[in-house]
Order: sequence, then structure tokens, then C-alpha cells
Amino acid sequence: MKKIVLICVFLVQACTIPYDAETRLVLETKIVNSLDEPLKNIEISVDIYSGTEYLSNNETISYGTSDDNGNIRLVFPSPKFDKNYKINIRSRFDENMGYESFSISPILKNDFENYKLVIPKIYRLTSDEATYVAVNYFSNNNTTKSIVSSKVNGIYSNLNTSFDDNQNTINQSLFFVKKNQTIQVIYVVKNLQTGILETFTNSYLIGNEIFETTINY
Repeated sequence: MKKIVLICVFLVQACTIPYDAETRLVLETKIVNSLDEPLKNIEISVDIYSGTEYLSNNETISYGTSDDNGNIRLVFPSPKFDKNYKINIRSRFDENMGYESFSISPILKNDFENYKLVIPKIYRLTSDEATYVAVNYFSNNNTTKSIVSSKVNGIYSNLNTSFDDNQNTINQSLFFVKKNQTIQVIYVVKNLQTGILETFTNSYLIGNEIFETTINY
């Protein structure tokens, strides 16, 4: 049975983060293992946070459990995006026995279409089958170019992506990736002077060990 819990919806006095009480957002996703088989009874949380430090001033606004088909649907009030609040979707910390954790952020207002965000699937990888991957993005002069977004083609769980601090010349994506596969990192660079967006693709062979690389743009 699907479980949906809303937190702080009407208990405004208990919340430290402002919400738009008239706007509801919807998240739909599916939890699968590395073989794309559905996983049931897997909990995820939706957190709201602000600031440039990861998950500073954060609150859990909703959480739910996957059904027999791995599906989860959560409905929750919208944060005040115009006040620099963002959304993080993550695994429950008390539910990671045997699995590597995952975290998808920052999720912003533009990521929702008609108030709904659909993530086709989220991999839950076991600790035995996964290795840690770090991709650093480095610019010698971030006044002319910036990283807009990146994504990975492969079997992986996102851990953290930081592109929201324009003061840094190094941005980073962290993943847990299934061992012994070739992944593609697809990233978009914006020319801040012309506004032109360019898409680049790098391929990496991931073995059994921790992998780290730096992309210069």
C-alpha cells in the first residue's frame, strides 16, 4: 500500500520555511535495482532547504514508500522559490542498510511542469555493487562561462550536484555508480557574454575502485 505523509501543511506555526499554501506540487518516480527491477517498501523524503551550503536550514516536507511496483507519488505544498528555497529528494537515512544513499538536488520551480515532476526511475544500488565517482568541473575564468547542468547515462545513484554557487570556479557532481560499466557525462556550458549554450559528452570506464576526474571548460 502506498503511504503519503504531508508534514507542516497546515501547521504553519511549526515551520521555519515559508510555503505557498495554495500551490501543491507532485512528485512521481519509480525505485528500481541495478537490473531495472522494481523495489517495494523503499522510503524517500522530500526536503526543502535554502542558502548556499548544502541542506542548510532544511525541513522534511513529505516522505513516502514505494508500492509493489516500485512507484511513489507524493503531494506537498510549494516552498517560496522566490526566496531562494530549493527541493532535495533523498533516501531516508534510517533506510540505507545495505544500500548506498542517493540525493537529487537542487530541484527548482522550472523543473516542475504543470506543478508535476516525473523522474522515470531512481536506482538503489547495494554497497557491494557500487563505487564512488566524483566529477569536478573547473573553469579558469568563471566570468565568461558557467556550468548550467549535467546528467549521466548509466546505472547510478546521484549523491550531490552543486552548480548554484556562481562564486566558485569548481563545481562538482558526486555519484554512486555500478561497477564495471562505461558511463557518459553530458554537461551544458553557457557563454555568459553571448548566452549561447553548448552541450558536451565525456565517456568514462568505471572499474571497481573510486573514480575521480576533472572536466575543464
